[in-house]
Amino acid sequence: MKIKSAIIDLYNNEENQGMRCIQDIIKEADERYTDVDLKYDIFDTRYKGEIPDMSYDIFISSGGPGDPFDGKGKKKKKKYFKLLDKIWTNNQNKTKKKKFIFFICHSFQIMARYFELGDVIPRNSKSFGIVPIHKTELG
Repeated sequence: MKIKSAIIDLYNNEENQGMRCIQDIIKEADERYTDVDLKYDIFDTRYKGEIPDMSYDIFISSGGPGDPFDGKGKKKKKKYFKLLDKIWTNNQNKTKKKKFIFFICHSFQIMARYFELGDVIPRNSKSFGIVPIHKTELG
């Protein structure tokens, strides 16, 4: 079995650990599951405007620095949203093979905003790694 993954880099050309970690996870899985041929390509979406086509089985959309509202209405962001629409439309068609997308941090906020799943609001501090969770009265 062959699985093609598209890594969507939203780090905007900033040095980071996230992209290394994503690649390490895929490489480790490829070594562990010898009956599966895992291939991946990286698309520098935020900095260069690169967008994967629909030939991929899995899309991994990275975290990234900055405000998830940056670039609102710009061509690069529109291309990213067009990809989300294509994946959504593909998955609504029962005769087509499902596509999977995993949103990490920054891209999760963009996705939540785009699909109007909730309010994306600024936080008080930057984060990396493990951060405390502050429960509300509702838990």
